[in-house]
Amino acid sequence: MLAILILPLCELALLGILSGIVGTMTVLRGRVFFAESITHGAFPGAVIGVVGASVFTRDHSILALCVFLGALGLCLPLSALMSALARIPGVSGGAAAGVVLTFSFALGYFLSKWFAPLPLQISSFLTGSIMTVTPMDIALAGAATLSALGLLALRGRQILLLSFDEQGYRAAFRSSPGACALTDALISALITVCVIVMIPAVGTLLPLALLIAPSAGLMRFISRPGVLMAASACAALAVCAFGFGFSLLTELSSGGCIALASGLFFCGCAAWEALASRPKAGSTPARQHVMHQRSAA
Repeated sequence: MLAILILPLCELALLGILSGIVGTMTVLRGRVFFAESITHGAFPGAVIGVVGASVFTRDHSILALCVFLGALGLCLPLSALMSALARIPGVSGGAAAGVVLTFSFALGYFLSKWFAPLPLQISSFLTGSIMTVTPMDIALAGAATLSALGLLALRGRQILLLSFDEQGYRAAFRSSPGACALTDALISALITVCVIVMIPAVGTLLPLALLIAPSAGLMRFISRPGVLMAASACAALAVCAFGFGFSLLTELSSGGCIALASGLFFCGCAAWEALASRPKAGSTPARQHVMHQRSAA
């Protein structure tokens, strides 16, 4: 039994670390809508990749590789489309992401029905199948994790400055007009790669939960970006372990259970913050005012 679980556990460990790093960058930079549109854009790309490869081969490993290639190939133009829509006067980033999201999912569903039956199950595209991961999936997840760590080491300070003070970043790098665009492009590329390598574990519809929930929940309590990133990675690992263990016990979809655990973690953080901010029993408004004045003094 342990031998069967080695590959899934390795994949989940790498994805937990990766989602903690990239998710923190995504939340701090405000690219959640971009990540959401990318997750849905990977669905039709994966279908196109599998359909194109099935013309030449039925080898499962090659078809699995083409899932990644197809998803990446379509995510790039869709992200460019969303950026172009967001630059239209009167169109917000959320509206642009919504247009790309609905178009992408509709396109994926249409293609999956048009070319049915596909050589791979459609559920493996949508919610993933962690028990069927291959060494190649783990190698891609490891490469993406190393890329995220490398980007963090080389441009971590620039990313943080751009996330918290874009005007200050532009002033600091005034001599390099393309520095801001380059840093944003690297963040977008890393989000895209992260979403794509998550497909074997959580499919194309559910990566956003694991990517965003740990960082978005913990940022309510942690103000230091480095600590937030490390804590988010640990939280993502715990979420993956809980969701995977629950899926084994209940024989449910592992991707769905991991996404559910991510949502519960975020709700738990929000509930904890709400309880912590409530006034204590017996504390009157006048007493709260006096305590506030004493603390200010």
